[in-house]
Amino acid sequence: MMHRAVLLGVLVICGSAVSAEHQRKVLKYVFDPQVTAGRLILKVGLEFDSGPVDTAELEVPKAWGDATDLRSVTNVRNSYAGGRVRVTWDLVKDWVVPPPRADHHAIIEPTYFEFNTQNGLIHPRLDKLTPVEVRLDWSRLPAGWTLATSFGTAKRLQTFRGTWGEMNNALFAGGDFRLIGRSIAGRHLVVAIRGKWRFADEEAADHVRKVISIERAFWHDYNFPYYLVTVSTFGRDGGGSGGGGFTNAFALFIQRTSLFGEDVQSLLAHETFHTWNPLRMGLTPDSDAGMAWFTEGFTRYYQDVLLLRAGMLSFDEYLQRTNNYLRDYFLSPARNLSNAELIDRRRHVGVDDDLVYTRGAATALWLDSTIRKSTRGESSLDNVMFDLVQQAHGRSPALTDERIYRAASKYLSVQSLAHLREYVELGKTVSVPPDGLGSCANLQMDDIPRFELGMNREDLVGQQMVSGVKVGSAAYAAGARDGQHVSRTDIYWNDVSKPVRLIVNADGASKALEYYPRGESIGAVPQYHLRSGELADSARCLSENAGSASR
Repeated sequence: MMHRAVLLGVLVICGSAVSAEHQRKVLKYVFDPQVTAGRLILKVGLEFDSGPVDTAELEVPKAWGDATDLRSVTNVRNSYAGGRVRVTWDLVKDWVVPPPRADHHAIIEPTYFEFNTQNGLIHPRLDKLTPVEVRLDWSRLPAGWTLATSFGTAKRLQTFRGTWGEMNNALFAGGDFRLIGRSIAGRHLVVAIRGKWRFADEEAADHVRKVISIERAFWHDYNFPYYLVTVSTFGRDGGGSGGGGFTNAFALFIQRTSLFGEDVQSLLAHETFHTWNPLRMGLTPDSDAGMAWFTEGFTRYYQDVLLLRAGMLSFDEYLQRTNNYLRDYFLSPARNLSNAELIDRRRHVGVDDDLVYTRGAATALWLDSTIRKSTRGESSLDNVMFDLVQQAHGRSPALTDERIYRAASKYLSVQSLAHLREYVELGKTVSVPPDGLGSCANLQMDDIPRFELGMNREDLVGQQMVSGVKVGSAAYAAGARDGQHVSRTDIYWNDVSKPVRLIVNADGASKALEYYPRGESIGAVPQYHLRSGELADSARCLSENAGSASR
């Protein structure tokens, strides 16, 4: 998921405003962390020259991602003198109980901080193509704290020159992070990790390096002199994992009890893929909801494909992951909404479900199979993706539906291109190719039970408490009862093929619960199955799904 700010406040200062649209804008930020009574306040100052008009509009973070009511920017003050605007504010922790997606808030703790431009920094209103020079003064950080940002780790005085869009997508972390260095094709990778884990720091750094190496090798793109990955927690146990991609950086948030397993690797693979789709394919609209079928859906498809090709997923695991998104897509009551209806629902009703991911992934699966057939195996969906990046090299064409159609039309018949438009624009049900996973798997219709957690999800995730247990459910049969405290959760949401595992505490004793979250049948959907004996021949299955494209 690519995170973007969805609401910004405006602060008007007597003085002058932003200069001509593409004249370089110089901004200076100074950071001063102060710990008082066990609470960190990160005092921030901003200065910049104002231009020839009477007001300067500043954008103040109010919401970002799933955090719709940010309150971390406080005590804002501003002044104007001699053609220069100065703004100061306090950046503070804005929750008591960690919300489900605490990573969408500025994380400000006594021993560390982690935030991004859009949820922590006030700034003048700028076009994303505006050239900027941003000076970041971290010299007041305590001597024992490490610093890790989108712009490096070694210097406390950092300067970034580029576009405002890059700065607006920057990541900043500091405090008790441990820095582990790695190299990818001679380019510097830093993993900044904090806390105690079930895996060693070096193991995490090796996994991160491998996933990022896979993606750079796929794209044949090593133009990354520096890259940062932070590894931290949501500030609580339970609730899964999350993260997001930033300029030269990726932020990974996982449970304290997590292993660096396939789900974490898939999350990292997904968000890293956004470096190219869409960021190196051209400009997307300020609100890119209409392109989510491609930017999110096709990325959802490739996160598994690339892990399979690299041997980080077995063919059986890849098949199950494909079945998961096909199941979710076909069982969605909104499956046949048009793209315009999905956009409207997302913008005005506030619904932000997984359909854009699952329908987009199903479309990508169909498109890859269709291209392979029409070109007799000489090309694949990979070629379309490579073409889109190559077209944007050295310039910034808009990434639109029509541009993607044109890129795909090179490898499709007129009839297949018409089907692609119907899937994307009209919401016509995507045809699942029987040979979409090669000759190692066949396709059949399976009866699917409903995912039934058997208890209140919000209390389990947000409060680590069992409540609302449904009598007669698998959860009840396993021993779940209202009032139990949960110290550990292991849940594959909406996946009825994997058990729910909980450690609950009641009456002073701990107890392990395990059950399959299966309810009544909700319909038949297309699912892939390994052909008899194919599990032993996984090498051939892998080769059939390794892609045949070349750049």
